[in-house]
Amino acid sequence: MNSFLENTLSDLEKRQIDTTAVTYVVPSRRVGIFLSRYLAQRLETPIFLPKIYSVEEYIEQLAEVEILNDLDLLPLFYKAYKSVEKGKDLDTFDEFIGWATTILKDFNEMDRYLVDPQQFFNYLGSVKEMDHWALNQNPTLMVSKYLRFWKKLHLYYDAFQKLCLENETVYQGMAYRLAFAKAEQVSFISDLKEKTVFLGLNALNTAEAKIIQKLLEEEKGEVYWDIDTYLMDLPYHESGKFIRKFKKEWKYYERKDLKLYGTQYQASKNIDIHGAAGNLSMIQVATQLMEQIPQEELQETAVILADERLLLPLLDAIPKNIQHFNVISGLSLHQFPLSAFIYDIINLLPDCPFFTSPSPLSRTRSRLPSPA
Repeated sequence: MNSFLENTLSDLEKRQIDTTAVTYVVPSRRVGIFLSRYLAQRLETPIFLPKIYSVEEYIEQLAEVEILNDLDLLPLFYKAYKSVEKGKDLDTFDEFIGWATTILKDFNEMDRYLVDPQQFFNYLGSVKEMDHWALNQNPTLMVSKYLRFWKKLHLYYDAFQKLCLENETVYQGMAYRLAFAKAEQVSFISDLKEKTVFLGLNALNTAEAKIIQKLLEEEKGEVYWDIDTYLMDLPYHESGKFIRKFKKEWKYYERKDLKLYGTQYQASKNIDIHGAAGNLSMIQVATQLMEQIPQEELQETAVILADERLLLPLLDAIPKNIQHFNVISGLSLHQFPLSAFIYDIINLLPDCPFFTSPSPLSRTRSRLPSPA
């Protein structure tokens, strides 16, 4: 049984498209690793691998900017905020970070979906004003400050965008808006020397969808959807919701067929069920089953946990016949044994005489050696 990536590469080869001379855009870096492995298996001579980008990396290189996370952008956002607010209306940085992260997320969503900023902020300000409508013509100081904040939000947005461009570092949504603007330029298509192949994408935002449509219509791109044909044909199934929408709305599919290769859902399968009394019993059963897997099949084996808290016990119980494995499950910091130790130290500090003394700073100074 071939994987989705292998089927995609086979189709490109059948259509006489050089699989080493295109740019690939995949959902994540992990998918890119497997794609590079499948490409290497098809080559007989050493070559430089083609460009393989995650979606965010592709947008970043297309917009020719550097995307920073929200935490790194907070100081720059605060600088933009201070350029707008003056005097008593200015929040301290501690107060600012209480609401700034939420506003940044809103900026991201607005730009990723190419919403008109002026219309959006005008509408938002009107909605907030209606939420606090009252017969009293003189609103309270708190309500006045609240409404003034929403009406000034477009000024924060404009000032922040200007600073981002000056520093050549942007938030994710702004990069999407810049990438879309570049894709709309006439020179964009003419400058492209190789095709771009999009693999395994699903829920696209407006900027991604319009960029892909532009490349498809100019025959500079190919897109392959990773969904089983059975699920695609079910109008009520959530997994095919977005792809069915694209097939219906994109002009490209008025003359082209949707590329689907998944037909595994209805294929016959062997399912064994093993009973287990509790979490530790599940780990023991999983370990015994892993010991029985032939070495050549380990690379095609996945262990899916019902609870992420089982990850650490499973890692401690990995059998010796498994030398290499890849963990893709997330694990909260508080689930590590070290976190309990840190919590105990924090709880111990209030009872420590050193911290309950009237002047811990003076005691610290008294312990420092005097300079000779």
